[in-house]
Amino acid sequence: MDDTLASTRWVNVFLAGMIAGVILTVGAWSWMVFAKPANVWSLEQAAEFKAANDAVHTARSGGRHGEELDGSNPDPRYLAAAQARLERIAADLDRARVARDSWGKWGAAAGLALTIASGLGYLASRGP
Repeated sequence: MDDTLASTRWVNVFLAGMIAGVILTVGAWSWMVFAKPANVWSLEQAAEFKAANDAVHTARSGGRHGEELDGSNPDPRYLAAAQARLERIAADLDRARVARDSWGKWGAAAGLALTIASGLGYLASRGP
């Protein structure tokens, strides 16, 4: 009786694993198809990126943010600060792009692996 009860528990665990794997796979596939850039990168972040890019351009042109461009040599301190800000924001953007592109693939792979492993466990736990 205990063997039958333990076997039934494992069968239920593996069935639940297969269902969870299918749900994870479908969810990850849906993410790849329907996810928009706004899901990982907000409009505020995009505006901050544009402002930082403009600040670097202004600094390279010899002006400061909000000042007229005079064509003189850029202030190295202002240019370095503007470039550091742009690099930080660009790194955030790259992480967001990678996350958006890879979450779906990794999620689908994990879902498929869970489904296959649970299916094999289910078949093994059913016995002869």
